[in-house]
Amino acid sequence: MITVKTSDLSRALEICTDAIKNGGFVVAPTDTLYGILADATDENAVAKVVGAKGRENKPISVIVSDFRMMEKYAEVPAGAMEKMRKMLPGPFTIVFRPKFKFPQSLFVSDSVGIRIPKHSFVLEVCRRAGVPLTATSANISGQPAASSLREVPESIRNAAAFCVDGGTCEHSAPSTVVDMRGEPKIIRQGAGKFEM
Repeated sequence: MITVKTSDLSRALEICTDAIKNGGFVVAPTDTLYGILADATDENAVAKVVGAKGRENKPISVIVSDFRMMEKYAEVPAGAMEKMRKMLPGPFTIVFRPKFKFPQSLFVSDSVGIRIPKHSFVLEVCRRAGVPLTATSANISGQPAASSLREVPESIRNAAAFCVDGGTCEHSAPSTVVDMRGEPKIIRQGAGKFEM
């Protein structure tokens, strides 16, 4: 395990992007919690994430860098974009139907959760990688989530290609999950305040 700080920005961006492009995963902070970031389009990379968490048959959300990438990988209903621009970037996961055939281990139904976190470091890694990233919390499935790097289980830190220490996350709580495939519906209330 190699740890870098977000204050060493250029080095942290370079090594995280390289690790993701080479099929590994990194542990890094987001606006909500510490997450495990890997290429969400790479079946082997997603399998590594699932194995590290000990998680099966549970959906994994994805991070996109911007709305353009969102529309490339998800079916955004007409009229939803105006509301998206008020919520994102921010502590929300928005559920859509996928346009892309993501690895089967990433989702269990015909839906995909999309995040654009309000965290410039993670968004820049996503831009540089050029693909959606896994957006799952850096914890063992069923165990408490981590809002700082020291709270991330040692087994996950050791399995990661790199760990990024960005201090304590802004919200230290999971994202609010909103299903936007039809009438908006809150699936999980988290850090984001969603107004119908």
